Amino acid sequence: ALWFAGNAVLPDLVEEWKDLDESSLGYLTSSVQFGFIMGTLLFALLSIADRFRPTKVFFVCAVAGASCNAILPACQRTESVGGLVVL
Repeated sequence: ALWFAGNAVLPDLVEEWKDLDESSLGYLTSSVQFGFIMGTLLFALLSIADRFRPTKVFFVCAVAGASCNAILPACQRTESVGGLVVL
């Protein structure tokens, strides 16, 4: 699940990016939670579940999440990682 992916890779990110400190790790974890909250709110306000088939919604969300995760290794700064994690 994308929700747990950030926590699973945090030790590897600390090794890969030497400039990560404790506040950056908290920022990344909070970004994941913020993204899920905002996505849920957006889906509720736009009635996505009522307007589209659940299989298509799940597929589009899974592809979007996988695409953002695929871009993460190319990021050089923690700020850009946080933006992708929210998406």
